[in-house]
Amino acid sequence: MTTHPKLEPLPAWEKTFCIEVGAMPWERFVESKKNLYEHDKVFK
Repeated sequence: MTTHPKLEPLPAWEKTFCIEVGAMPWERFVESKKNLYEHDKVFK
């Protein structure tokens, strides 16, 4: 069984950076990050 790291809140500047530099809606970023943890064996 795999344990996933607990998601911690991001600082406000990091959210702003992801939105402005990454040109990605914040909700999409969060959903993508969740999917990485759910499918972590992709990287193995």
